[in-house]
Parts: sequence; C-alpha cells; structure tokens
Amino acid sequence: MIQNNQTYVIDFQDARKGPLTYDIVSLLWDPYVNLKTNERSDLFDHWKKLLEESSSAELQRLIKKTKWKLDSVDFLEEVERMKLQRLLKAIGTYGAQYKLKNNKSYLNYIEPAVGDIRAAYDALTRLKRNNPSDDNFFNVWSTELDDLKDMIEKWKTA
Repeated sequence: MIQNNQTYVIDFQDARKGPLTYDIVSLLWDPYVNLKTNERSDLFDHWKKLLEESSSAELQRLIKKTKWKLDSVDFLEEVERMKLQRLLKAIGTYGAQYKLKNNKSYLNYIEPAVGDIRAAYDALTRLKRNNPSDDNFFNVWSTELDDLKDMIEKWKTA
C-alpha cells in the first residue's frame, strides 16, 4: 500500500494484537528465511534500537506494559519462549499442508525449525530460565522431533 508517497506492507494473515516479540520472531526465525546468525543478530539489535527510539505512544505503552527492559534477561527469555511457540506452530502448519493438501513444498523447512527449537531451548537453559515442566516438555518433544525426521523422509518420497 502507498500512502503519502510512503510504502507500507500489510500482513493480514494473523492480524491480531499479540506479544511484542511475535512479529520479530516470525520474521527472523522463520524456517524458510535463511539468515545467518550474525544477520539475525544485527537485525534483532536494530529492531530493539528502533523500539527504544520510537515516538509511537501505542508502542511505548506496550513496552511499558511488558515491565521489562529490552536488554534484560526477562526480555531474552520472552524472545526464546516466543521462538518455541512460533516454530511449533510452523511445524504444525507445514505438516497440515502436506497431510491435508498434499503440498510437499514445506516439508524441507521442518528440519530447520527443529534446529531452531533446540537452539531456543538451549538458550533458555543458558539463561537458567527453564523450569522442570520445560525439561519434561523438551524431553518428550526431543524424541518426537527425532521421529519426525523419519516421517518427513517418507512423506517426501511418497
């Protein structure tokens, strides 16, 4: 869309208010967007800087509502937890595309998503922000994620 000679992108697929971290995680940690670690880090840091410098009253209200600083461990924890949520959602969507619509085009992106899920869990462990229910969750999912690789290979050749 163009308004007053400015270009705007409208994303209407999941249009709803949500956590501050949802969109940035969706953009930078999307399994079919192949970014290097340093590119993600640079873009993420740039996003945080833009947030801090924003004059938008709504955005500043949202940041204040979260009650954490953008460079805090609490904020990093929120980002890692959002990665887990978003990537699990993506894997479900990719599997559904194949099983319900016989669309194999997303199957190659499940493995990168699994890698990013493991990295997010490892980051939570390093932040010492995981709790026993997280460990139980990941132990169950780790086995399931490994089994998923075999299933994907079968789907690709079917």
